[in-house]
Amino acid sequence: MFNEALLDRDRLTQLLTTVREMAADAQLQLVQALKEAPPAVPTPPRRTGNKPVIKTPSGALVGRTRPRVVDQAGDIVDVIAPFEERTLASFHEHAPDVWVRITQPEVPVPPRVPYALAILKAQGEKAARAHARQSAAHRKLCSESVDTQGNPRAAAA
Repeated sequence: MFNEALLDRDRLTQLLTTVREMAADAQLQLVQALKEAPPAVPTPPRRTGNKPVIKTPSGALVGRTRPRVVDQAGDIVDVIAPFEERTLASFHEHAPDVWVRITQPEVPVPPRVPYALAILKAQGEKAARAHARQSAAHRKLCSESVDTQGNPRAAAA
């Protein structure tokens, strides 16, 4: 792709030396700036209205803060399923940014009663018969309004 005869090796070596020196200088300046920078201040947990973001060993979670009760130590946050509005887990804040999961016995959810096959079959057959009646009536109406060549028939007086 390029002609090696046009390459000036001395200038290339000088350029590489200059780039390496600049990188070393930039690294020293960064180290010095970090030494002089004030220490980072931990930020409190983000709260967006009534939905705090809490950090747990399993990751960051968004929940809903429960109203406080008398003599309650720390907040209680419920993590809610987005579409079902049911509580997935609850966490209690024992210290700032220290969240512990509250374990409660789960209430068994009664299983949904499925539709009986006979009911579903009867509903399907009823819908099929209604569709067949409508189709037959539409065919009859269309066949009476045109002749065999597709021309409209004169209205009967």
